[in-house]
Amino acid sequence: MRIVLTSLVPALLTGCIVYDNDGPHDGDRDDRDGATEDVDRDDNGVTEEPDEPAAVFAFEPSEAEVGDAFIGYLSVVEGDVDLRDASDVVVYGDLQLADWDVRSDELILAVAIDEQAQPGVVDILIEIDGQAFVVEAALEVFASDSGHSVEDQEQDEEGLDDPGDNSDDCD
Repeated sequence: MRIVLTSLVPALLTGCIVYDNDGPHDGDRDDRDGATEDVDRDDNGVTEEPDEPAAVFAFEPSEAEVGDAFIGYLSVVEGDVDLRDASDVVVYGDLQLADWDVRSDELILAVAIDEQAQPGVVDILIEIDGQAFVVEAALEVFASDSGHSVEDQEQDEEGLDDPGDNSDDCD
């Protein structure tokens, strides 16, 4: 009896009692009556709609290949954001942001995609006046020689499918 009491005394002195009382809900606590979802409610219990994004951004070029190095341009499509107040730019993915600069209406980014980069999408984070903006899937990276290089896109825009083709030149 003395052994049982001495072993119970430390347990009773800790003041911590652990018990499981999930009831008939098989441990899924989110389906209980009164469980709330992740929604904002004002003081009157009215559900608030999620905030619209403060700004919408565009990044050009939107496609590049593994191994490409280029100058990219990030601009505001919608919203009242002054890019001149940008204090930081971070890119997520297998690429290097060598440098960035600000113009009145766009950010200029010097980007180099690693030779060992995996194809996929790249997100860009911009910090403006202490507020973070994420440009999701700003750039899609393709495998090398897939026809999506920045150089290929520039040639297509200029109408120069084959820069070595001089068949239109007069002799």
